[in-house]
Amino acid sequence: MTNALKKYLELQKECNSLAHQWKFQESRNLRKNAISIMNEFTKEDWQKLIDMTPNIHAKIDWTRMMNERFPESK
Repeated sequence: MTNALKKYLELQKECNSLAHQWKFQESRNLRKNAISIMNEFTKEDWQKLIDMTPNIHAKIDWTRMMNERFPESK
């Protein structure tokens, strides 16, 4: 796991914590930072993130995003 994925996961935890405290604007701002970190992910980071989540919609979206950034050679 790279530093980018570690940082993303930390920011996601913090976003969730802020949302549970009804601090939605702060959570949104932090989530934007977390999303920008995804540009630094390796293909392995994407696969790890996809494998970690039970959320099928996230798996679908993240798989699409990973495939856009790392298209398979044909």
